[in-house]
Amino acid sequence: MAKKNYYCIKASKGNACDTISFEKDEDDMICICMEGEELRFTVKEAKEIADKLRKCANE
Repeated sequence: MAKKNYYCIKASKGNACDTISFEKDEDDMICICMEGEELRFTVKEAKEIADKLRKCANE
């Protein structure tokens, strides 16, 4: 069985706390889970999202 990396980020605002988790699945898709919802992206799409998040954070 191959080692899988699973990443998790806790985001909070006031007393609320949400968790965002993501991992690459067996189909080479990036799965992002947030508030009980799961979204799947290709690696290329996930890299685009990461790039746009970086740009937004640096504005």
